[in-house]
Amino acid sequence: MYPTWISGDGGPAVVLQRAAAVLWDGTRTSDTDETDYDAICALEEDGIHVLQRHDRDMLVLSDCSWSSTFLKLAGDEIAILQNISIEDDPQPFVQNLRQTEPDTTYEMQINDSTLRLLVGADVGDGSVYDYDDCPITPGPYQVWVYLKSEAYVAILVSIAPTAE
Repeated sequence: MYPTWISGDGGPAVVLQRAAAVLWDGTRTSDTDETDYDAICALEEDGIHVLQRHDRDMLVLSDCSWSSTFLKLAGDEIAILQNISIEDDPQPFVQNLRQTEPDTTYEMQINDSTLRLLVGADVGDGSVYDYDDCPITPGPYQVWVYLKSEAYVAILVSIAPTAE
């Protein structure tokens, strides 16, 4: 199965948990002065970041004009790839990255059983640019971030509970 690619015409892409996706208003006028899109655009640098919005951790990816997708990896790991210049199957590229040290890591709490990838300016149902959903097991995760010239990649690695 080839991945589903999501792209827009600029601005960040986001990976939201189900509860946050229902509330996501993108660039719509909201009851507050700051739209969801304003909040993600306020990040000062490109890359991949963890941000909390609508009481859930989320990922903010760089420019959505670069197509983004979910990839399932071994061991129930999930990669989110933002493709800059990969023309072939991205799976080998991501598998090779997984064997190296990430550029940075974050912690992320997943409370819901579904993640949604969409253009940040869109509303949570992806009615303008479309969306893709990915099942996930709730719990704590490390986010391994790789910022390469071909692609930006975030790999969600479950943090197994320690036996006491």
